[in-house]
Amino acid sequence: MPVNISKKQISDLKNRISQALRTEQSNIKKIKYVESNENKTTLVQPNNYVIWGRRGSGKTTLLLVSFFETYVEKKLPVFIDSKLYKNHTYPDLLIKILITLFEDIDTIIKKGMWGFFRKRLFTKEIGELKIYLSKHGDKTDIRREEYNKSLDSLGADFQAKNVGNVSALSQSEKAITESYSYSEDKIQFLEKNMDRYQKLILQALKKSGKAELIIFVDDYYYIHIKDQPFIIDYLHRLLYNTNGWLKIASNRYSSKLYARTKEGDRIGLTEGEDCLSIDLDFTLVKFRDTERFLLKIIKNHAETVKIDDIEKWFSPNSFTRLVWCSGGVPRDFLNLMILILNKLEENEKIGLYLINDSSQDYYENKLSNIESEYEQTNQIKELFDKLFYLCIEKYKTTGFLIENTTNALHEQKAFKDLIDNRLIHLVEKNISAKAYSGKRFNGYILNVGSYAKLLRLKQKKQPHEINIIKDPQRPIDSEIRSIAPSISEKEVEQLDLKNIDFSSPSIKIKQIKKDEENKDLNTNALLKWIK
Repeated sequence: MPVNISKKQISDLKNRISQALRTEQSNIKKIKYVESNENKTTLVQPNNYVIWGRRGSGKTTLLLVSFFETYVEKKLPVFIDSKLYKNHTYPDLLIKILITLFEDIDTIIKKGMWGFFRKRLFTKEIGELKIYLSKHGDKTDIRREEYNKSLDSLGADFQAKNVGNVSALSQSEKAITESYSYSEDKIQFLEKNMDRYQKLILQALKKSGKAELIIFVDDYYYIHIKDQPFIIDYLHRLLYNTNGWLKIASNRYSSKLYARTKEGDRIGLTEGEDCLSIDLDFTLVKFRDTERFLLKIIKNHAETVKIDDIEKWFSPNSFTRLVWCSGGVPRDFLNLMILILNKLEENEKIGLYLINDSSQDYYENKLSNIESEYEQTNQIKELFDKLFYLCIEKYKTTGFLIENTTNALHEQKAFKDLIDNRLIHLVEKNISAKAYSGKRFNGYILNVGSYAKLLRLKQKKQPHEINIIKDPQRPIDSEIRSIAPSISEKEVEQLDLKNIDFSSPSIKIKQIKKDEENKDLNTNALLKWIK
């Protein structure tokens, strides 16, 4: 059935989505927040909360919307963007955060009624912190555990000299000892003054007429994972008995809110005891719930630009395919929509081919993001190449199982980074499989964009795409259970990509040349992709 879609409608919708993707303080008031599970109401309750979600799941949007709404209530909100501190380490990192916190509290108090006459409460404390921050320059970039490791690596001879005679140390040995000493000096200063800071926070709440202090901490995973428990532990203790609360947004795969010291002391926050959690991950595990939520989002943006029939823009099953390709992540969903709208013609419906083609383009963008954002880029890319080869070439499918055992493949940091960057997607949790009796697995699929080119080829050996859409009449049955292979850590480790021929029969260039439907493909570009 034909559909009326004008160039203006396409342009307006694309611009609206682009604006919504810019989640910044200056832009957030223009965005109509799409609520799910009353998370916004839950977040502002008087308790500590951690918001979990992969990148693009809406953590920052939820924080910013809640942050601005608390201004009109009897609450004193402070917003801390962890990205600004990703190149700093503890304790200097904590000092910078405290300076930001105290400066923002003073600013908010001054903006209140008769603020012109109010004295800033934290002027002295901010000055002291800045002095300690500049003290010893960058020589404090060492943690207690790293200091201990340095002692171990230098051996007993160094430790004996360190205890008995500092003048006997070499230059490198002195640098380690001095760095640790400077770091401990700053930590002791912060601990010594915590009580004073707490009293000033209580005084600030009283003067401002606010009932609560709420600290919103965004993208906490940008802080070095070894520092995370130390930072959050201090902030948690600082707010204790002050009617202050932490609202932290992070992702599970790159976060560590809790740890124990060598002495056995607990530091950080424990879920369920020190804080509650909100999960924003709309994954493919509950596909229909995710589909309804994403439809709600796109309808909201469409109605804003006076498009009331956005569902009619999609051909049968195409919207479901778009949700599948997005992995259920709102940001990926909206970015894919922009790529689709860039290619969409007037009065043309959004079809499967257009969605698959746009998924391929978006996947290539993800690969470049890995190179710019992750420290262990080679390990991540190598792991994905191995999983891709095992699925597509060896098992001729697009999904796989990983057994739920201790030290399984999905516990590796690189694997978690692949999930965080949405190159693989979780589709089933703790399931049984027909071919592996008595074992439990998690089921995963490859990002559609990684194999979208293969879907354009007519080949007998084309990989079988695992269907993740369950039959509502038989919800227990699924293809991931029945035909997906189990991939072990050992199988991945033993696979040597150097000995792999990526021009194997299922992806032969000469077959692509013969395929009339793909005569417009750039063969050289495809060969580069395969290699």
